[in-house]
Amino acid sequence: MSNEQLSLQYLLFSTAKTEQKQSKNRAFKNCIVLYVHTSIVNLGKHGELFFDGIFDCFHEITSALAFARMNDSAYHVDTISRLAQWRIDSFGACSYWKSDSFVIGKWNWHLVLEKNRNLFIKLFPEIPKLARDNHPIASFNIRVISSLGGRKTLVHPEVKDKQLRRGEGFVWALDVQLTGRFIIDLEFLDLKTASSNGSESHSIWSEAFAQNNTNSTTLSSVGRMLSESIHTDIIICASNGTIGAHRAVLAARSPVFHSMFSHNLKEKEMSAINIADMSIEACESFLSYIYSNIKHQDFIIHRLDLLRAADKYDISDLKDACEESLLEDIDTKNVLERLQCASMYRLPKLKTCCIQYLVKFGKIFDIIDEFNAFIQSGDRDLIGEVVNEILSAWKASLTISPPPCVTLLRPRRISFLLSNFKMQSNKEVASMEVEETIPTETKTIAKPNFKPLTAHEISDGQVQFRKVSVPRHRYTPLKKAWMDIYTPIYDQMKIDIRMNVKTRNVEMMTRRDTPDISNLQKCADFVHAFMLGFDVIDAVALLRMDELYVDSFEIKDVKTLKGEHLSRAIGRLSGKGGKTKFAIENSTKTRIVIADTKIHILGSFSNIKIARDSLCSLIMGSPAGKVYSKLRAVTARLAERF
Repeated sequence: MSNEQLSLQYLLFSTAKTEQKQSKNRAFKNCIVLYVHTSIVNLGKHGELFFDGIFDCFHEITSALAFARMNDSAYHVDTISRLAQWRIDSFGACSYWKSDSFVIGKWNWHLVLEKNRNLFIKLFPEIPKLARDNHPIASFNIRVISSLGGRKTLVHPEVKDKQLRRGEGFVWALDVQLTGRFIIDLEFLDLKTASSNGSESHSIWSEAFAQNNTNSTTLSSVGRMLSESIHTDIIICASNGTIGAHRAVLAARSPVFHSMFSHNLKEKEMSAINIADMSIEACESFLSYIYSNIKHQDFIIHRLDLLRAADKYDISDLKDACEESLLEDIDTKNVLERLQCASMYRLPKLKTCCIQYLVKFGKIFDIIDEFNAFIQSGDRDLIGEVVNEILSAWKASLTISPPPCVTLLRPRRISFLLSNFKMQSNKEVASMEVEETIPTETKTIAKPNFKPLTAHEISDGQVQFRKVSVPRHRYTPLKKAWMDIYTPIYDQMKIDIRMNVKTRNVEMMTRRDTPDISNLQKCADFVHAFMLGFDVIDAVALLRMDELYVDSFEIKDVKTLKGEHLSRAIGRLSGKGGKTKFAIENSTKTRIVIADTKIHILGSFSNIKIARDSLCSLIMGSPAGKVYSKLRAVTARLAERF
């Protein structure tokens, strides 16, 4: 071999070695060896083309680098919670593929595809040579989802407590040959760390449960205050039992408890807090978290109740802990429940994760019946978000080459979503409509016959929305009278209504079958009248009659009164046993609510004016007898008119 050939060979291999250090891509390594070997053979045959050979070799090496960068995404593994998916567009004739590392638990993992007569799928962790006692013990489900000729799934039996060592991973031999696009779906059920002394292994996810790093002695002492009821000064009443607690601890951990004990509320006077929507077991776990001595097992069992309590009593760290815990074990059995919890309690990370689990990772196909039931009865805003995510994935699959799970979202699968949810997306429908030939013949134009527009059409298909805030003192009456309020609004007025516990608002919105857009405002006035203090029987007249409304004013708007003078004025307005107020209501055909210094009148315009004049006379100091005589005269004139 000549000196020129030796120099060229050294140059080529030096370049290849340098480029190998800069890239971790397996395809690049294989292509570099192939192209360098071919170039050397060619130069051996044509030694006289020294400079041309150098140019050709570097051109081929550059092409190999571009090819390697282009295929880098083929080795990427998507992960979410405890689920990992490796999407293979085409395995082809390549005999060995190794994925990029992905993190589940405390380890980095690799998936390997190897073709040697049969197809082998391997899983192994990255474990340093010096870490002898850090082997994982894994329980997982693994399956292969193929999109060739319809959705087909190959499922391996559940792997239970398998110890994976550095050179001894998991191997699955497949008897079938996979072609086209397919997905390797790996879902970890549990991960444990192997111990060298033979002691029992524990799950890493239970070990990862967040505890306060405060001094353990102090925490145990605070925990004893709860468990042994040391100098408790308030009683927590759950649905099926009671437990003692300390005001100072509760007030320090929750601004809601702090507000209860800072004002003259019944909780402060009676030294008792009623939490009727929690069992005694969930309440004990809730207090244990506040006192920083909760056990992980109790936290897992009652975390949904704890999430509700954290939202109700504004304990943000408990809410975050519940969200992080719910993120760790999402599966097909609980994903829809978690999604609704995320929407109800405003948990954006959990909601995004659940939607991705259903759409991006294709788990929606495993729970078709449950998802159909969810669409029938779930929250409309939440259903809209999920369906829009599906439509976005579907639209992307029509324009670019998508992952296999997105490709499966075709009209055959998505039609049931659109029919149940009754959504129309003009852009998506327009992209799939078949063009029709418009006849060129001139036809006689018939006289147009326009049908009356519905409320949905008047608002251009947009949902109209109203909300009415609920004062603290009307929260309990609202619970008792909820069905009396809900029934006429939903059944008669065709308006959707719900109670938002987080914001303490009654929310209403129009439906497709709402006959009149004004029904929404009538319902809002009806609910607002109830919040002001009117009975449901009286306030429901606002739904039936258009000329009724509510007028409000304060005593100080008529005359500035303070102290005993204000108390006497309120007494004159009510009369003994409410006699004066009832007389004004019956004479003027109105309804009156006296709430502290505010007065609310429900009736027609003319009747409200008469009632307001009578009330103003009483505020100014007129005796009740004089007001009665005026009312008799006014009532007589009203009777003559009719």
